[in-house]
Parts: sequence; C-alpha cells; structure tokens
Amino acid sequence: MKIFDNEIKKVYELLESLQSKNSKYEANKDILTEKEQMILKWDMIYELGGSEKNAICNVIVTEDETLVPQNEICLYGPDLKEIEEDTDYAKILIVRFREGYISKLDEKKIYTLIRKISYLRYKVHMCGFMPRISTRRDREPVRVDKNSVSTGLSIFDAGNSYIKRYLEQDGVVAVKTVFVTDKRADYKNLKKISDECENITASLDHILSGMVMDCSTCNLKEVCDEVDDLRSIHRKISDNTGDNNAER
Repeated sequence: MKIFDNEIKKVYELLESLQSKNSKYEANKDILTEKEQMILKWDMIYELGGSEKNAICNVIVTEDETLVPQNEICLYGPDLKEIEEDTDYAKILIVRFREGYISKLDEKKIYTLIRKISYLRYKVHMCGFMPRISTRRDREPVRVDKNSVSTGLSIFDAGNSYIKRYLEQDGVVAVKTVFVTDKRADYKNLKKISDECENITASLDHILSGMVMDCSTCNLKEVCDEVDDLRSIHRKISDNTGDNNAER
C-alpha cells in the first residue's frame, strides 16, 4: 500500500537542508498520562504554534521499511528549553505497518484504518505538553508547561509518548516522529503536503461511498490521477459496480 509514500518523500525532501537532532525510541522516557492534563495560560511558558503561527500536524501511514526503518524521533530546530516565545511548529507522525497488513484489507477497512490512525493522536495525553486540537481550523498548537520545562521536559519525551501509543496498535511495527521548530523551515509546503494527504483520504472516501463515479465531474480527480493505488481502487470498484448492474 503506497498511497501516501510520495507525500512522505516530499516531507523528507523539504527538511533535508535543515540540521536535525535524532534519537532512538526509549519506552521508559514517555510522559503519558491516563487523562488529559489541562495547562492554563498562566501555567504555560509559551505555545508551539501560538499567536496564529504555523501549527501543523500530519499523520501518514506506509508499509515501506525504507521510509521508516526504525522507531525514531527527529527534531528540526530548538528543543523546548531553548525556545522563549510562541513559535512556528509542525509535527509529522509517519506510521509503518508490517508489509501487507494494509494491502490485504478491503477498501472500506483501509479508509477506516487511515482515519483511526489519524485520530489516535487525540488520545495521546501527556504531562506538560498539551496539544490543542482544532479540526475546524486545521491547526494543532501545543501549550507547554513552564514548570515541566524547568525540570527538564524535552520534545523527545513527547516523541517517545507518541511512538509508545502507536506501537500498541495492531500491525504497527515502527513510527517516526518528526518535530519542526526551525524558523527557516518551509511551513507553507509542509502544510501543503498535509492538505494533500487529507485530499487523498477524502478521495478514497468519495470512491468508497460512490458519491462520484464519473471522474470528469469530481473535484478530486487530480488527486486520483497522481496516486496509482487510488486509481486501482477506483477501477476495482467501478468494475464491481458494472458487474452488479449487469446481473440486475
């Protein structure tokens, strides 16, 4: 299943000119909590993506081991203790399933899995690091607790937490968590890639629901034309629909 592989490669290409700090996954360094812990304005030191700065979140799935060879956290830019004020921010979670796990599912289950994996981030609750998710505005800024930073909270702790939670999901074998806080990063195109991923998922939903089977009238035709797996799914469903109509 390679629906999103080109988007993952685009992320890597956008970030390759920036220096990164990388860390392998350490399960004992998570900051997970059972319930969301509120960080009020007077408790926070700053907000990643606050003051209407970029606050991008993207969750992408793949089966390609070369794209996610191991569990890893990558930080492009300063860590939490080095940031002094609201700053641009992006988080990209790249989740690798074992080879064939997604491909063997039927089309409806593929769509359901993609949505489930994306929404799972809403259930990752952490101490001192509180994402503020706004699906309506398509933003995910993060409030950071001042006391937690003063006692050593690192963005790598958040990365370990995301990886730990995602590894609990059936079929997931590796997760790469990418954080971006570098002011020089191309946030405009990172947001564009995030939007492209959402359009691919929306196209899959369109195909499965049978909302538009005439490609010439679909506003997502360009997306399908660029993704081989989507075209294959569309052809398969169209063929099955034709067979069922012929039987009737």
